[in-house]
Order: sequence, then C-alpha cells, then structure tokens
Amino acid sequence: FDPFAGLFRSLGIPFAMRTDNDVFQIRGKNSYRLAGVERALRICEHYHELDSQFKTLIDQRKRLAGFRSKEPPEKTKALMRRFQRKLEKYGIYVADRDLEHDLFVAAPEEVKDFVGLDEADDVIEVMQAKKATFMFEFLQEHSECLSGLTDSSLARPLVCCEGLIR
Repeated sequence: FDPFAGLFRSLGIPFAMRTDNDVFQIRGKNSYRLAGVERALRICEHYHELDSQFKTLIDQRKRLAGFRSKEPPEKTKALMRRFQRKLEKYGIYVADRDLEHDLFVAAPEEVKDFVGLDEADDVIEVMQAKKATFMFEFLQEHSECLSGLTDSSLARPLVCCEGLIR
C-alpha cells in the first residue's frame, strides 16, 4: 500500500484504501497482533496530518498486540473499533476480515453460484486460491449484485472515493 499511497500523495491525488484485518502471530512468540490495523495506522500517520485526539489514541497502539490467541480479547477489539472509526475519517478502511470473507458474507448466493460450491469454507478457499483473477471474473458475470452492496463495509472505500472526486 505504501508505494501507491506515496505515488498518489506525490501527484496530489487524494486516495482511499482498504486493507485486510489480518491477525498475525508475533515472530518467535506465542502471542498475536492486529497487523491489518497496524498497517492502516502506519499509512495514515505517514500520509495524513492527524488531529490531536487521534494522536492521543495512537499512543495506545501497543495494546493492539500481545494477546494469546488468534481471536483478540474484547478490550483489544474495542480499541480496534476506535481506531477504525478514526481511520475512516482519513479514508482508510480495515476489512471486517478480508476481501473474500467479506464478499461472501455480503453476497453469499451470488458467490456460491459463481464458484459452484455450497460450503462457505470451500467457496472462500477457491476465492483465495484465484485471488488475482477471481474478482475480475466474478464482477464480469455478477456485476448486478454490486448495487446490493452499497450499505456493506465493502462499499465504504468506494463511496469515499466518489466523495473525493466530487
């Protein structure tokens, strides 16, 4: 994301972005971190002038790491949601999970029909295996389902981009 954000910023082009809500194990440790939120914060800090409230909140970023299971504890999730709300004001969005899972949740029947499978895990596995071509091919065949996604989290960055160009 950083090279694209840098390019847009150097050309004076406002941008919005969406990143996966990755949870990664910390190398060499038996604990995890919210890598997707950390990624979004780095981009936001580097390319935007942050308001004082956000700067104060960012002082708590260490609490996004160090939890013991891949599923973050509630207090970490609550902090993550606070960060997400602030990031969205800067046009930076963190997925509910990742593009494939979020699309499946938003349009399950269309995705199952396209892939030809019924089980969520199987469908998502196919989507992730064909990451480079899946979305292009899916949209060619099921573009009509996009209008039903306008209220989903998937559309928020696109709506933000629409606002940037008006």
